[in-house]
Order: sequence, then structure tokens, then C-alpha cells
Amino acid sequence: MSEFRFCSLGSGSGGNCTIVQSPETTLLIDCGFPLYELQNRLERRSIDPESIEAILVTHEHADHHRGIKPFIRKYDVMVLMSKGTEGKLNLPVQSNVTRLMDQSEYCLNDLHILPVGVPHDTVEPLQYVIKFNDLAFGILTDVGSITPSIRRAYAACSSLLIEFNHDIDSLWQGPYRQFLKERVAGPLGHLNNGQALEFLESILHKSLADVVIGHISKINNSREQVLDQVEHLRANTNIHLASQEFGTEWITIGAAA
Repeated sequence: MSEFRFCSLGSGSGGNCTIVQSPETTLLIDCGFPLYELQNRLERRSIDPESIEAILVTHEHADHHRGIKPFIRKYDVMVLMSKGTEGKLNLPVQSNVTRLMDQSEYCLNDLHILPVGVPHDTVEPLQYVIKFNDLAFGILTDVGSITPSIRRAYAACSSLLIEFNHDIDSLWQGPYRQFLKERVAGPLGHLNNGQALEFLESILHKSLADVVIGHISKINNSREQVLDQVEHLRANTNIHLASQEFGTEWITIGAAA
């Protein structure tokens, strides 16, 4: 495999996992599916679990870490995450854990991993920008608000997976209890369609070839609402939607838009 590429194995409140692959390295970002389900999804992408070198963990919510313990017991994979997230996951003592810090780059074979601290209601959450040569893939989900450091870190991405979690009107008028509405919409919750669109427009450049939209709420949003919001961006970048059930096909990072 000579390309730098990625695909989502599934994105949403039912589980999240993304594969990033370079010529020398295969890694997962999050591991939010049970072991048997993750193995099935990897098989559909022709990925041998034994080939996975590391799992990057964003935070301690179950839809992002549900499958990590059984996976690392079976495959002995390195886990990279913040000290705060490690303290919440309670992994087996023999686990191969590397702690990452906000804005402190970590090298793994031919990849450079930039952890990016984000506002979310967890302990020391991180999102990631992964670089290979002059190309960069960014993932940005589970973030309540956009900070200046986020804008700087993601400004040069060649491909991006970003959440359009909820439509704000649908959330406030929907069935969630008030405290949950306030949590989702708050500065430590999730990006709504308007916030995500504003951020995308602010970093859009000619080298941003592919944008994958994920973590779309089934209750407080819809694929149709999201596509309507981003339709005008299609002139400058390829737009994809990551589903909960399938995720996405493989996307080559840096391919011409």
C-alpha cells in the first residue's frame, strides 16, 4: 500500500472508529465497537487486525472506547491518549500506553501525530491531525466550540472528518430532556450545523480535497439538513457523509478535488 488514506468504520452515538493508513503504518482513531463488530468492519475494508500498530483515543465516552480492552488483549496494540483519558479508561496494567499532550507532536514510523486539546465534557480530550510528508488528515468530533488553537491546527488539512452533530432548532424542539439539550448545545458539548459550517468555511482552501461529515445525530439532525448546509462547498471540495452503519469507503488523502 503506497497511499496515505483513511476511512470511517462508523460514526455516531452507536460507535466511532476511523482507520488511517500510510505506506508504513496502520492505526485506528477510537475503538467504539464491540470486538466482533470491529473485526467484521475491518474485514470489509480488507484490514488484518494484526497489522494495526496503534489506537489513538480521543476521550472516555463509551462510543469512542467500547472495544479497546478486548481488542488490545487479543492483538497487543499500542494505545495513545492523554493522561486524563488513561485515568478514566482503567486499562489492564500490562497495556502498552503512550501518553500524549496537547500540541506536542508524536512520531510513529512515517506519521507525525499532532494531538489537539478540545472543549468537551470529559477529562483532557484530544482530537488529532495526522501528517504524512506534506499531507495532513484531521479528525474533529465531540467538540463543543471552536478555539483559536483548533483553527491553527486544522488550517492546512488535506482531508478532514468533522462532526455536524445537531441542528440547533431540532435539538431545542426535540425530545431530549432539558439538561441534555443544554449539555449538547453548550460550549463543552457538540458542534451544531452552523458552528461546523462556519469552521469549514474559515479553513477552506484549494488543497482541502475531501471533507467527511460524521457524528450526525439521528434525533436532532438529518442527512438532508446537513447536505443542504454544505451544498455550496462542493465547488471547492468533495463532500462525503459517514454513516453509523457503514462509515465511508476508502478516501485517498490529498487526491485532487
